[in-house]
Amino acid sequence: MQERLKYTVFLVSILISATLRGQDPHFSQFYANALYLAPSFTGAIE
Repeated sequence: MQERLKYTVFLVSILISATLRGQDPHFSQFYANALYLAPSFTGAIE
């Protein structure tokens, strides 16, 4: 039972960490950068 619990926790942690590896959406579309479009957007994204 203990071995199965360890395996389940390990598997769930791998699946969760895989979803957190996505690229930041603010930098993936550089042509839609707010500072490029209008400098007044400085500090709008935090």
